[in-house]
Amino acid sequence: MAEAVTSAGTAMGGDPSREAIARARRLTRVANCTFSEGIAQALDAPDRSYDVVVSSLVVHHLPETLRPPALREMVRVLRPGAGC
Repeated sequence: MAEAVTSAGTAMGGDPSREAIARARRLTRVANCTFSEGIAQALDAPDRSYDVVVSSLVVHHLPETLRPPALREMVRVLRPGAGC
């Protein structure tokens, strides 16, 4: 995703696994990409901070009761008029 944004853009990857975040940091060679350890229902990002949210291989793994809070978080970090 970081390669898809302009050089002025940023991408943030998140995962609850400390090991997965450490591996991503070691392997990523793109300067405009950061990583944050955390859970989908409590994203480490300010309100309205991103233009796009991409969820890959996440929502279907969440317990059904955590899906709505996770989706609300994805919407919370989107700028007005942005998309998921």
